[in-house]
Amino acid sequence: LIEIELSNGETTNLSYSEIKNTKSYILDNSFGKRTRRLRCSELFGNPYANFNNLKALNISKNLSNDEVNASLELQTDENNFYTKRTIESDDTAQATVTMEFFTN
Repeated sequence: LIEIELSNGETTNLSYSEIKNTKSYILDNSFGKRTRRLRCSELFGNPYANFNNLKALNISKNLSNDEVNASLELQTDENNFYTKRTIESDDTAQATVTMEFFTN
């Protein structure tokens, strides 16, 4: 996915980093990639969907450059998956959220 065009005519371009999206990888391998895409199809067909809804689907194999730039902290492993990522929360409390993945 490199460009999104909404039903109202708005478009946005996406660019991706080399950092692999660990959360997307785990969801694809737990729910199944086809099942996730099927569940996402309702949002893709929704005329009221916005860019934030579509980006929140986490269907990309890599983090977008916007996601990397918005990260307060980002650590990767030798396979280029991120192991720890800290971002600002979306609520008004101005808190931070840290996701850390442990692998063996």
